[in-house]
Amino acid sequence: MLIPAVAARLDPGWASRVAAARRKLWLALFHPRTVLEAFRGETPGFRPHRPFWGMRGGVSAVFVERLLTLLTALPSVRINPVGRLRHMASGPRGTVLLDFAAPPGGAPQRLSLPAATCALGLGAEELFRAAGVDYAPQRLSVAFGWAEVAEADLRHCPFSLLLAAPGAPALRVSAGPVAEGGRRVMALEFGHVPEGLPHPGAAEARRALEETGLLREGAPMRLLGVTSLPCLQVPSFDNRRAFQAALAAFHARGPEGWAGQLLCGAGRLGFDSMNEQILTGLRIGEP
Repeated sequence: MLIPAVAARLDPGWASRVAAARRKLWLALFHPRTVLEAFRGETPGFRPHRPFWGMRGGVSAVFVERLLTLLTALPSVRINPVGRLRHMASGPRGTVLLDFAAPPGGAPQRLSLPAATCALGLGAEELFRAAGVDYAPQRLSVAFGWAEVAEADLRHCPFSLLLAAPGAPALRVSAGPVAEGGRRVMALEFGHVPEGLPHPGAAEARRALEETGLLREGAPMRLLGVTSLPCLQVPSFDNRRAFQAALAAFHARGPEGWAGQLLCGAGRLGFDSMNEQILTGLRIGEP
């Protein structure tokens, strides 16, 4: 009752996807007993106890900014801002040449790295395209919106609220930190929007906030924006086969002497969440 309702909002064909990869549809996975206890208002009996951890400031960007600050302060680390990888080729004396587009406020760059030991943490589409390998996985577009309301007009404000009911005006509502002037930005995930259909707007955002009891009915609300992004890579068998073929082509046609490591989504299909990237970094950093 819970999982199918959420999955269908993100991917209408979710039931035919690779079972082990359905988590990539941002599904909330709960044991039925845990769900029942929550609906009854009981304390979940799941053990061991695993409390959620968050950042002061409320969003993962805060964690990235702090991590970057710590890295910048290390004498053994050099931060070199670059744009997207445009081209990758063999260089002299066992090197690989990486041509990057200009980052904001910067200039295009060419880096030369040892082909045998370098590690590249890039998305699969960006890396394979730079190496001359065709790869275009099927993606699903998901609509997002941001609405600003007064903190005093919120009846209650959980960090994240999942709306599983069919026909709900949004899929998930998340609360940002309280800003200056007692205002709070609420992030809304509306789910998959089929091509050709209009994006949700202010009416859907208000419904999502009022019908859930978060926002006082009729309270002022300012819609900051709505966008739709092809951010979900479909966890299908076709996409898995396409990735495996592209990865094999990269190793066959890539830079001469390449023996480096491919991290994140380039090294493993769908391995692109922050948690997965942290685990990958810890693994390659082991002595």
